[in-house]
Amino acid sequence: MEAAPDDAQALYRVYWDEAAEVIRCVWAPGVVCGEKEARASTEAIEALGRGAVPLLVDMRNMKKLERGARERYKTSKGGVSAMALLVGSPVTQVLANFFIDTDPDTTQTRMFTDESAALGWLRGQGR
Repeated sequence: MEAAPDDAQALYRVYWDEAAEVIRCVWAPGVVCGEKEARASTEAIEALGRGAVPLLVDMRNMKKLERGARERYKTSKGGVSAMALLVGSPVTQVLANFFIDTDPDTTQTRMFTDESAALGWLRGQGR
């Protein structure tokens, strides 16, 4: 099952990964995520109707996470129980660290460079 507004489909893909039992949000290469994109992605996550489940955000190829997006994600993460940020470059590591450091929410959030480690951590977070 997938959910994404028509104009955002080229920017990211949100879907339920049955095997891993997580929602995945995979950002396309070179994306600049602003407030509009953040709102659309959280709405797509909520539209899956899975409730409070773990979320794996693949931001390895993201170009920028703008302030408006960070503010949006601070107030709405789509109701997820835990979030793993998958990074791949120094740029995405900085983006993820900045997000984690400035987010006062109690949702457990960690950064990973290895997908299997991220999935293992998410499994350990319970529901």
